[in-house]
Amino acid sequence: APANVIGGAAPAAFSQLILFARHLDELIWKRPVQHVSRWERRFGFFNRLVDPEVRDKAEALLGPESGAAIADLLWWPIGRMFSCSRSQGYIERDLITQPVIVYGGTRDRATPYTRRTARLVNGESHRLQGRGHWLLGEEGWQELADEAAAWALRTADAVHSESEPRS
Repeated sequence: APANVIGGAAPAAFSQLILFARHLDELIWKRPVQHVSRWERRFGFFNRLVDPEVRDKAEALLGPESGAAIADLLWWPIGRMFSCSRSQGYIERDLITQPVIVYGGTRDRATPYTRRTARLVNGESHRLQGRGHWLLGEEGWQELADEAAAWALRTADAVHSESEPRS
């Protein structure tokens, strides 16, 4: 799921503010976010996981997260105020030389920036209707994986044919 990359200076989505408000002190002081509550996990990351067993396994994968990275994801100008270094979300578009596709769910509450991110990296966007943040853990992940593989093959063929010398 896409992040709010540099150049997309829009403030955080309301759902992100709800999700991370409790962690503001950790974000400002760049301390690791140690504990994301069960409610926060289910609201922000796993809101579209319907199988309890899959959701429990996914939740078990979460651990401490970088406060600096989360601050940048919420709104990079705020993250930059508290850091002397380049923002975590900074992307040098001129260095992107290969095709890019950005997948995101229409119900993603953690990082709902599919179209904006794709535009910023001169890529394609594909918003998956009714899907959340944990795309590869949700129902229909196999179709997404197949689609991504097909896109990669089509794109590789197109790039290869463009780079062949013309006679």
